[in-house]
Amino acid sequence: MLKIYFIAFLGVFPLVSLGSPLMVPLGDRYFVSEYKASFVHALAVCKMMDMDLLSIQSEAESESVYDIMNSAGLAVVGRSYWMGGAHLDVDTWVWIDTGKLLTFVKWGANEPSLPTSEDYCLQLGKDNDGRNPRFWQSRLCSTESYYVCQVKET
Repeated sequence: MLKIYFIAFLGVFPLVSLGSPLMVPLGDRYFVSEYKASFVHALAVCKMMDMDLLSIQSEAESESVYDIMNSAGLAVVGRSYWMGGAHLDVDTWVWIDTGKLLTFVKWGANEPSLPTSEDYCLQLGKDNDGRNPRFWQSRLCSTESYYVCQVKET
């Protein structure tokens, strides 16, 4: 069985294991993790595969991503996924891959929620009521969640 590893100061992360994939392809643009990781770990895995964490730029793209994930049975209540956004300052969120401000957002109820001064990152998958997998939420970057990598645009 072939395994590919990413070695970093944080440790050794298995990326792909043939016969038991840890990333599920969704079409030709997205890959979804089958295990949970912190935001930094998720970002490192996507970068090692020459991809970025998911970024959504419009309502149409948001609906498309939801439809693809829903068709694969991955848009389920209570499951959330890291996206490539991070909180910088009061009301300031950026896409990590470009450094650009988020111009489109789809916050869930009572989001973004930033109760402490710690680092917060962006998730797709449920709002605070835990019932709607279409919305975005803020969570501590150290929280372990599933994640979505997307092929870089050329």
